[in-house]
Order: sequence, then structure tokens, then C-alpha cells
Amino acid sequence: MDIPPIPPLRADNSRRNKIIAGIAGGILLFALLAFIIGRASAPAAAPSSTASLPVATVSPFGTSTPFPTFSSTPTDTPTPTATPTPTATPTPAPTQNVTSPTLTLIPNQTQLDCKGKNVVYPQIAWSTSNATNVVIAIDNPGGAFDTYGPSGETDAVSPKVPFACNKAAPFAQHTYYFTTTGGSGSPATGNVTVTQIA
Repeated sequence: MDIPPIPPLRADNSRRNKIIAGIAGGILLFALLAFIIGRASAPAAAPSSTASLPVATVSPFGTSTPFPTFSSTPTDTPTPTATPTPTATPTPAPTQNVTSPTLTLIPNQTQLDCKGKNVVYPQIAWSTSNATNVVIAIDNPGGAFDTYGPSGETDAVSPKVPFACNKAAPFAQHTYYFTTTGGSGSPATGNVTVTQIA
């Protein structure tokens, strides 16, 4: 039995090689385009902020120069301290011995008989301390009938302090006000009331 001859395969191999070469070229072209597009869309690289570091140098004698040391701790400048101004101590004022005046009244007569007279003179004695004079007022504590010495007594001779009488009822009544003057402190005051009985 005769076997028919097998047709040559050269033409088919050449066609298949062309197809494989075309596919490979397409893949390379696609990869190249993808690479170009990726480079175009990638953001620009930020500039490097890394400072160049010093390089240690090696001495020809075998010793190395150490890297310089940098301190990141800031050095605070000391704040000058203000020197306080000394405060002057006030000198206390000298203490004054203040002694207020005193007044003592001794009314010898608080009732009197005018005996038909229009004016009589009652007897009133006084004494003071730390005072220069005494002012006597009649029926008016803010007034002044006359000024007398720091101690004394009124009578019908001198010094006289009058008492005005009424010849009929109602009979008169008068108040005598004493106030010291001079000396230190507040003045001393006092009063005596004298009543007419006839």
C-alpha cells in the first residue's frame, strides 16, 4: 500500500512565527506606552530636605577625626534680675504728752434771796488744771459774758457775775456755763444753775 506524501510545513511555520512576533511587539509597545504615561502622571518628587552630613576624615596615621557634635537644646539667655530699691523707713513723729484741761466747780450758792434788788451776785468757785483761763457765759452755753483766771470765785466784790432778779413770782433762774481755754486737748466744761427764792 502506498502512503501519500506529507505536504511540506515550511509555509505554516513561517506564518506562525510572524504571528508570534506581532504579538510580542504589541506587548512591548503596550508596556512602553504604560511606562511613558505613568511617568507623565507621577507627581514631581519633593526636593530632598536631607542636609548633607559631615564626612569623617581618616588621618594617614590611623586616627579618625570624629564627627562634630550638634546640640539641639537651645541656650537660654539669663534674664537680669532687677535690684530692689531700698525703702526708706519713716521716722516716727515724736510722741506728745497731751493732757486735757480739767475743771472743778464749787457752787457756794444755788439759791439766793434778791431782797428786793434788781441784780445780785452769786458766789461760785472754780479751779482748773492744764488751762489758761475760764470763760463764763450766762444762760447761753455758746456765749461769753467775760473771761476769768484759771481759778477763782465770783462774789459781790470781784470778779462779779450778775444775777437778774424778778421782784414778783415767778422768780428768776439762771444757768452759768464755764469753759476752759488754753492747754492741750479738748476744753473742759461745766455749769451751775442758781434759783431765786425771794
